[in-house]
Amino acid sequence: MKLSIEDLNILVTRHANSFESAQLRDKLIAEGLHFCSHCKSIKPAEGFPRSVNGRGGRSTECHQCGQQKKHRATGFVPHGLRIFENSARFRKENPDARKAIDKRHYDKHRKSNTPRAPAESKAVIKRRNFDNRKALGMSGRQANYMAPAPEFDESWNAIKR
Repeated sequence: MKLSIEDLNILVTRHANSFESAQLRDKLIAEGLHFCSHCKSIKPAEGFPRSVNGRGGRSTECHQCGQQKKHRATGFVPHGLRIFENSARFRKENPDARKAIDKRHYDKHRKSNTPRAPAESKAVIKRRNFDNRKALGMSGRQANYMAPAPEFDESWNAIKR
């Protein structure tokens, strides 16, 4: 099939599913030809790998372009996390500020690692208050839900006696 310059321009510049391009591709497929979207050439259908999703049951790129695709660079530059790069630049620009940050971090964690008396858990405190109130003769519900009030303990003992 002989294509005019305008038809070839449509195939090259427009999306494959645009109306004009799709019509031209269907004409090529009817004659056993395919248009390679990568090298922009018209080749026999046997030069294209089979594809369930492709127009005419063939891929959009010929075998040769598909092989080159594995080896060519995509132009994508992977960045990854920039934190290492940014922190290195920060340390280089502000050596004193970085030392202050490191010292603050060290001091914070050094304090948390010093041995100290273990704090009583809330459950232990609650149980002790409950036991005190039970000993004073309060019912279970009263003992559970009353706030701790040690200043009234002596007066309660005086009333109870």
